[in-house]
Amino acid sequence: MNELAMALVIWVASDANKVNPISGNVLEEHYWQATGRSPYNFAPSYQGERSGKLRGKSAIWDAARRQISLRAAGNEFVSFQVIVEKPADAGLKGISVSVSDLAGPNGKKLGGGNVEVFVEHYMKLFTRARDAWDLSTYYGDQYWFPDGLIPTTAKGWDKVDLPEPRLNVEGQKVQGFWIDVYVPHKTPAGLYKGKVTVSARGAADTELDLQLEVLPWELPDETSFAMELNTYHSAFAARPSFRAELGSRRHYAIEQAFYKMAHAHRCTLNVFPGWASTRQKTVEQTVEKFMVPPLTGKGKDIRVADWSAWDKRYEKYFTGEAFNDCPRKGVPLTHFYLPFSLGWPSRFSQYYGDRATYEAEWTAIFKQFDEHIARKGWKRTQFQFFLNGKKKFGEPWNTDEPKSKDEYDALRYYGELMIKTIGRRNERKSNIRYRVDIGTYRTTKDQLDGIVDLRCVNYEVTPPAFWSDMPSGMKDTRRRLADEWWHYAKDDARMRHTRMDWSLVSPILYGWSGWDLKTQGYCLWQCMDWNREDPFNKPGAIWSYVVMWYPGEKFGIDGPVASMRLKGFRRGLQDLEHLAILTKLSGGQTRAADAIMNKYYKLANAPRYSVKVGPEDTYRMRYEVFDAIGSARKSR
Repeated sequence: MNELAMALVIWVASDANKVNPISGNVLEEHYWQATGRSPYNFAPSYQGERSGKLRGKSAIWDAARRQISLRAAGNEFVSFQVIVEKPADAGLKGISVSVSDLAGPNGKKLGGGNVEVFVEHYMKLFTRARDAWDLSTYYGDQYWFPDGLIPTTAKGWDKVDLPEPRLNVEGQKVQGFWIDVYVPHKTPAGLYKGKVTVSARGAADTELDLQLEVLPWELPDETSFAMELNTYHSAFAARPSFRAELGSRRHYAIEQAFYKMAHAHRCTLNVFPGWASTRQKTVEQTVEKFMVPPLTGKGKDIRVADWSAWDKRYEKYFTGEAFNDCPRKGVPLTHFYLPFSLGWPSRFSQYYGDRATYEAEWTAIFKQFDEHIARKGWKRTQFQFFLNGKKKFGEPWNTDEPKSKDEYDALRYYGELMIKTIGRRNERKSNIRYRVDIGTYRTTKDQLDGIVDLRCVNYEVTPPAFWSDMPSGMKDTRRRLADEWWHYAKDDARMRHTRMDWSLVSPILYGWSGWDLKTQGYCLWQCMDWNREDPFNKPGAIWSYVVMWYPGEKFGIDGPVASMRLKGFRRGLQDLEHLAILTKLSGGQTRAADAIMNKYYKLANAPRYSVKVGPEDTYRMRYEVFDAIGSARKSR
């Protein structure tokens, strides 16, 4: 028993690391070494001979002392990974990882339901593709990456073997366990200490020291930045991914589990309900049936027949009741798509054949939504009027990502129709806002000025729109019109991407980019694009870059299984909140926070491939902000 325990290798990786299940190497220590490609690719040594220093010492781990050291504010998650390596001459059976209560000052304890342990799932990926959208064209060498996080509370997953046959990793020698620790509101500041215990059948338990410094401030429940996980229609919570029928009670319960997981990670799930509008389609064919209230009447007499089913499904998200058992208890959705489109609530063929009736029906229902939202008192959620039209799907204009004058004219037409119906921004009864997503901002100019409320702009295509003095750019329209600005799209020339085979630092940079650009939100255009054939063992398109979670049906979970990249989003968004706290303590001036951030990450005029943030840099930046907050608090 003792010989086996001595052969057991256990170490700790941070929440900015990915560890290979065969070599045990840390991806981020084998980065920026590939030649002839983007520097944001790993070197083959990632799955080669054991190498690297982070298994011995990092910002959170000291192998010599067998100690994990973390720092966090109240209402914040901190995470780390316990890495178990099997002995050279034997496998391991029944491995489990547990975390004791953490004992703090004056007898206070932290633990229990505030600690979650997950088994890391792995996926094998090709390195090349002739067409990144077509999985049949992928080729080249294959490497393993951790991503899916199976809760140890799932049936049969409280213990795993090494190798673990259910994970299908050929030659597996390493198993990772992800641990989340949540620091609740009003947790007294001070040092909390406990133990992490690794057990395996036939081996002596191995203990690691865990210490957590709780800081004397809290992150706010309300987010400073809207991180949108966008998707289309609600079938993600029904067949074929779950054994649930659209519109059933189980479908809605699974849907709520997705909303709650997004909420717990400081994100907002936003589900667009519409289908493409064409002249041939009826109103019913342009929107998912159960995502809109039923209508009755025609022309000026059209009205919502009954709000009750729609309210029953969605009201809990606007009041916050859906999130009463979440860390940010009772905080409503930051924003929500309205169901309006070219073909709902009036048939689009009438736009051409009977414009007066089309406008009468469209404006009547729009006004009823405005009045209903106001009457209900849903003031903390932004209700977004957004047109998602694409020519390639049969619509006459690209109202999503417009380029040509006729497309901007169409967007102005609908915006003016909205303003005629419910007034301008400060005149509306409700918090309805007109959102336009723009891919090539140089085509926009002043064509949306005075019409749009929220500009969601592709940063990768037109970076100067955000930080230069471009006419009708972010600085200009904020100053003149008080427009809201979000950004979207990856920035793979400056290290920001959600590909599974990229560094785990990259998803952290999504929150950082929000701070650096000074936008108010970000849209991840799709988050549910998992492989429908085998979500856990086959990737989605572009190395699963728009898969932020997985359907939990396989593990008996009526809801999502998180990815490590979703955890990375949360980490970056929490960092952003600390920067916001420092700014508030600095009298609203961002200078001190920017100076720290820009030592590690700055986008304005950054040359391609010049951004290189390492996993330890994410802690250096974070801890410098902590120290600056501490100093600012003392000086007040």
